[in-house]
Amino acid sequence: MITKKTDTEQTVDNTFNKNSASPTGSSTFDPNNSEDVKRWGQEQYAQVMKYCNKNLLTIDHLQQSKSSVLPPLLAIWNIKLLTKPASEIWVIGGKVSMDHVSTEVASNAREALRHFSLSWQMKASTLERNLQSASNNLDLEQQKKVIQTLITEAEAIYDLYADDNLWKQSV
Repeated sequence: MITKKTDTEQTVDNTFNKNSASPTGSSTFDPNNSEDVKRWGQEQYAQVMKYCNKNLLTIDHLQQSKSSVLPPLLAIWNIKLLTKPASEIWVIGGKVSMDHVSTEVASNAREALRHFSLSWQMKASTLERNLQSASNNLDLEQQKKVIQTLITEAEAIYDLYADDNLWKQSV
């Protein structure tokens, strides 16, 4: 578990904190406080369960050894699904939009982070191209907000992906 913030983490944390409340509902989060870290992890696990349920993804189990958690910023969970044939997904959550992707596109949590970043950048680009499209049910301001959120989160998680110091322990 990472306890000291790198320059990249601090930048990402500042980016995430612009529009988000404290991850534990309290006014502060101390990454050195094991209770705060534990509570945050439990909250994120509950969010993953809700997300998977909402998306009709039946969980067999969470593979903690393949997952990566960086409280209070984000978590990348490796989930084995109860499907035939068996399949696995990466689920990202925390102070970013929840999303999931097959493990076939990324062999580890770091590569999954990169995939989400690039995917969100592409989605933002597509939305920008279709900004005035009549087929889109969102108003113009809402579309711009979604685009900006995708861009901001994609850039922030790419910074985490690119920070070699964060990944030394997991290599």
